[in-house]
Amino acid sequence: MQNKETTNVNIIRGWLIVGVSFLILMILFATAINCMGIYVKPVSEHFGIERTTYMLTITINSLTMLLSAIVAGRMMEKFNVKTLMVAGVIAAGLAMFIYAFAPSIWFFYIAAAITGITLSFTCNIPIAILIKNWFPVELVGFAMGIALVGTGAGSMILNPLYTWIIEGYGWRYSFGTAGVLLLGLILPLVLLIVREKPEHAFRIDDPSERSSEEVHETSKTGLMLGEALRRPITWIMFLGFVIVALVNMVFVSQGVAYLTDCGFDPAKAAAVIAGSSGVLIVGKVLIGYLDGRIGTKKAALFSLCMVLLALGSFYMIGVTGSVITAILYAVCYGLGAPVATVSMPMIVTKMYGNRDYGSIFGFFCMTAGVGGMLQSVVSMVYDKTGSYGPAWIGLGVVTVIAIIIYAVCIHPVEPKTTPSKYSARE
Repeated sequence: MQNKETTNVNIIRGWLIVGVSFLILMILFATAINCMGIYVKPVSEHFGIERTTYMLTITINSLTMLLSAIVAGRMMEKFNVKTLMVAGVIAAGLAMFIYAFAPSIWFFYIAAAITGITLSFTCNIPIAILIKNWFPVELVGFAMGIALVGTGAGSMILNPLYTWIIEGYGWRYSFGTAGVLLLGLILPLVLLIVREKPEHAFRIDDPSERSSEEVHETSKTGLMLGEALRRPITWIMFLGFVIVALVNMVFVSQGVAYLTDCGFDPAKAAAVIAGSSGVLIVGKVLIGYLDGRIGTKKAALFSLCMVLLALGSFYMIGVTGSVITAILYAVCYGLGAPVATVSMPMIVTKMYGNRDYGSIFGFFCMTAGVGGMLQSVVSMVYDKTGSYGPAWIGLGVVTVIAIIIYAVCIHPVEPKTTPSKYSARE
């Protein structure tokens, strides 16, 4: 009876942690990444700077997130995840107030550096660790998908909210609102709800009745980061993750420009991108569900094939201007883009286990920053040729390469186990 009651409590807390993760991604990640574009014009005009000067804020944010990812992953293997998340939320909230009271653009750069670091300590890496600790394998992908919907929901809710605040009260109040939400809402929720692992009140003397924390420690299998980095397959998968990040970011960053070049009205072009983002909310949950039903490798390959179809249908939107191709693109993108977020932590677990999960996942999270920086290549192709056509063809080729990498390289972890104080007894 006690075991059943404890299990029910753990299930409830696990889903509460998913809810908190959803809100963290909705407010912090969406504000720091998805909403920064709405400040380009008002901030540039206020400080009398070129828009390129403001855009350096986004570059610094992405770069510091990239550089801090592997450090965050290693620290979460050594220190309490909740403690690091609390520190990250506090720092992120203070960074929002630095934005709000910034006397010059240089303070934006400082705030961007702080925010980039806090994203590694509060968003994808710790959330993946928490969900992996609280849910059985067959539910991890589904729970991860629900949590990651927060980024899209935040983009849809906060972009218009912040825009309304900017137009009515000014951009400083918008950043102040984000700071209040982080410190007044997210921080208390993390303090009250987040716990790194389930705790069971079992007896220590009986191996069959140990606490879940002890079971977790004795069942850790897989590779350490150093071992993983010495394997050629790790660097091949790193390339695969970079390709996936690159292609997904190009849709968002270059999509409107491509469609308007093809004669679309800017509002209609933005509607196509917004519509695909709406489908993505459903896609993340669905791919997470498929991960538990058909397996990580099959779910990831299905999602990658959808990315390839999304590239082809997106190109055809510009050629035909057809509503049907726009709908096809939205569906394919919604089912394909989750391979960059939902599938990635599942793949890392399958290939490397949980023995040094935080460090290895942190290492692979660097691929998002690399992919983000490489998307400038698409702009270079356009500047040289005057067309996005060659870029779409090139992206299609590298996506096929990613499919081959995923098909060949994803396989179960090697059975190396962490030494346990119970090993001799058992």
